[in-house]
Amino acid sequence: MKDYAKLVILGSSALLVLLAVFLMLYLSYPREDNNAQAQNDKPGEGAKPPAGPGETKPPEEIAGPEDGGGETNGTIEAGEPGKDYTISSPASLRAIVEESYRATNLYDGKVVKIESVDLPKIAARLVQHYRKYHPEYNIDSADTQLPAGTVIRLPNVYIVVSGDNLESIAKRVYNDRKQWQAIQGLNMDVVPDATKMKPGTVLILP
Repeated sequence: MKDYAKLVILGSSALLVLLAVFLMLYLSYPREDNNAQAQNDKPGEGAKPPAGPGETKPPEEIAGPEDGGGETNGTIEAGEPGKDYTISSPASLRAIVEESYRATNLYDGKVVKIESVDLPKIAARLVQHYRKYHPEYNIDSADTQLPAGTVIRLPNVYIVVSGDNLESIAKRVYNDRKQWQAIQGLNMDVVPDATKMKPGTVLILP
């Protein structure tokens, strides 16, 4: 009888130990907070609902220059020809020209509109000018990306039209025909002969 009682006591003790171990394991096991999960899955407050029939998912964001992705011009401010221009965000010379060369100023305050078809010509002419007179800009083409903070000089330009000659251009721009030599001196690579002017030629003005 005594042996039986001992067995019952030992069995009960073992059962209690097993229950205690099970309880400890149960309490220590990580559990998800169902309420928190449900809260996070609400549309507009966490995960976005999947696209329904006929809907398309928004495109994934593409990394910009700062993120190691493709190059982009971003938003740039227009410069003023005849003055220094500080680039506000990475941009190509082509983009700067498109924003800055919409008109050219004459000596008497008149503004001559520059047609959009002439903007690529201006960009190409500026590349020639910068490579010759400002190699520190490191501009090899109109698509050369210039970093933010770069300061470049945006020269005034003139688009040659039929009937122009250097003296008439000097008169129109500076009201002084004698300035034709200064104009030719800065444009010898495109106007080697002062008597031959091709319409559409872009001149850099001193």
